[in-house]
Amino acid sequence: MEWLVGLAIAVGVVGVVVPVLPGLLLAAGAVSVWAVANEVWWLLAIVLLLATTTLLLKFLIPARTTREAASVTALAVGAVAALIGFFVVPVVGLIIGFLVGVLATETVRTRDLAAAWSATVTTLRSIGLTIAVELVAVVLIAALWVAALVVT
Repeated sequence: MEWLVGLAIAVGVVGVVVPVLPGLLLAAGAVSVWAVANEVWWLLAIVLLLATTTLLLKFLIPARTTREAASVTALAVGAVAALIGFFVVPVVGLIIGFLVGVLATETVRTRDLAAAWSATVTTLRSIGLTIAVELVAVVLIAALWVAALVVT
């Protein structure tokens, strides 16, 4: 069972970097199931607390920073363009599509390319920060699981 949990964590890390898979939920879920099966309750409590806090931060960080920089419409167009970009140019198209979608929408809205570029960069930084927060959480979950393996 341990190798399955390790595989799920590895796939979870990839899922954080390539936002197609729910990386945090996959890693936290696998470790939680392992913790319950092995009656390692402290690990279950920490993992659930860490996952819940991270999910909350994942929505609060971009909501706060992008609200000041880009419009909701720009974010929605960016999301649709990212989805289209993902299928046109796999994986990399996700980022390119989002970038082009937000930049185009903000340029039309503000009629100022410099302001639109600033909003786009702020939005990308915000998304990068949420990816970093999620990646740190998944690595912490993996480290806690390895510690639990050693202890039990």
